[in-house]
Amino acid sequence: DVLRIVNLRETLQQGAPISVVNVTQGYEIRASYTLSQRQVRILLAGGLLNSIKANRGEDAT
Repeated sequence: DVLRIVNLRETLQQGAPISVVNVTQGYEIRASYTLSQRQVRILLAGGLLNSIKANRGEDAT
């Protein structure tokens, strides 16, 4: 099956449930999650290393 996650970045930033669309079978699932703000920042940065690099850049200014 082909799954599409709709507006993931915006959804994580808002703390709202994620919409996962099964394109193959034509239905949508609303998925909840329990992530800390730190975990959300890591995901939005594209991974832990990117998050660390971004934080170092903020600290330097």
